[in-house]
Amino acid sequence: MVYNYYNYATTKYDISVVSIDDFSNNKTIEHSGKSFNLSGEVTDMAVLEDGTVAVLVNEKSLNPANQFTLNDGCTVYSRGALVLLSSDLSTYKVYGWTDSPRTIRATEDTENPVKEWTSITAYIPDYAERNSHFYGPMRIVAIRPKELVIADCGANFVLADYKEHRQGKMFTHNRLMTVNLRNFAIGCKKEFSEDELKFQNLSISGNIEVSTSGDWSNKYVDEK
Repeated sequence: MVYNYYNYATTKYDISVVSIDDFSNNKTIEHSGKSFNLSGEVTDMAVLEDGTVAVLVNEKSLNPANQFTLNDGCTVYSRGALVLLSSDLSTYKVYGWTDSPRTIRATEDTENPVKEWTSITAYIPDYAERNSHFYGPMRIVAIRPKELVIADCGANFVLADYKEHRQGKMFTHNRLMTVNLRNFAIGCKKEFSEDELKFQNLSISGNIEVSTSGDWSNKYVDEK
């Protein structure tokens, strides 16, 4: 069984995995637990052929049920992990997790320093590491011999380029990721365009664009 619980010491939701031997109502359930230092929610789990327990953890600020407000200087999350536990829950390893934040900055125009967007703090995979880290794993969609296929959904952000007059943009990602269970390499098998498929309808409250007229019209930054 995998569950979330609120950790009052860290003021975050931690995740624990327990193996329960007896569900009878008239008996105290003895269990041994294993907690791992990840925040977010458990979105899926599976027991593999050799007894390994695979758990998906997802932490996203963008939630279709509760729209996230993006403001200058805020912190945004779009990350996740695959946790593989031994069959007796005594050991575990974490794969694809973005542990440290990065600062996403707007590109300044030194001749006109006035701007509404400066930077945001992002717990989001670096663009160069996007194919080895998760944006927000949702489901284990296939278990192949020595390979998992995982549906991954999240977003990356690039703030405005004031020098070139290019709008900031949210780049959503809906893709199928593979995890090789021999060497634990993570790769992107297929990325879907928004016209093809959306695992979730992600959106933000707050305008990441700077202007819709003049030199800014229909000009957007590239993802990086």
